[in-house]
Amino acid sequence: MSRTPRWWRALPTWAQVLWLTTWLPGAVCHELTHALVAEPWASSTLDFDEIACRFEWDGDYFLARAVAYIAPLVVGSALTVGLWLTVAGQPGTLVELGIAAYVYVNLGVYTVASAVDLHRCAIYLFAWFRSRTTTATHTE
Repeated sequence: MSRTPRWWRALPTWAQVLWLTTWLPGAVCHELTHALVAEPWASSTLDFDEIACRFEWDGDYFLARAVAYIAPLVVGSALTVGLWLTVAGQPGTLVELGIAAYVYVNLGVYTVASAVDLHRCAIYLFAWFRSRTTTATHTE
């Protein structure tokens, strides 16, 4: 049985190719950023069927986990501002504007944090904060 959703298989090939070439680079880079940031504390694998990163954490590194889940949002926001400040107001041909639009679409896909990313970041930030306040209470 295929893990590919039925709605995806029902699309014509040209639509699948257009869809994948439009957003796939940004989505894969998003997941790679999760993996790169988590590298010192976890072993990660990339699932290309779901375009998702899976982690095996080596310890209770709550702050590192939170940062790993929010990293694409932070990096993508900085890249967007930097790229916008560099490119905005520059004259361009139709081809250059098309390339810029493609880059911005992928940068948007890269930057947007999923609900799962935001939820896990919040949970691990809370766990990190709680572990720090619990430790501080016990040492006093």
